[in-house]
Amino acid sequence: MKIDYALDMVSPVRYVATFIDERVPSRAPSLDELVANYRHVNRGDLARVRKEEGLSSDSEAERWIVEQAISELGKQLMRDGDVYRLTVPFDELRYKRHQIVREVS
Repeated sequence: MKIDYALDMVSPVRYVATFIDERVPSRAPSLDELVANYRHVNRGDLARVRKEEGLSSDSEAERWIVEQAISELGKQLMRDGDVYRLTVPFDELRYKRHQIVREVS
């Protein structure tokens, strides 16, 4: 899906990749777990997503952003039942041809 408005997807992609990598192989996370632990810091992005996607809350917007980040990672992720796993080592992950830098908490 092409997003036709200003939206930072680098941070959500980094978050999703890091969160999944930190939990595998012991326990891969589900979409609900990814969403529950995500906070998008750019409040303007949340307002744009709510408006453009017709969502009623920031939490719905954050869920939408996490779903888009999963989509952006494409074949570098796989869904295994209701959980997600990386299909390549973290250091080989790319987003828009650039290496993904691990998120530090």
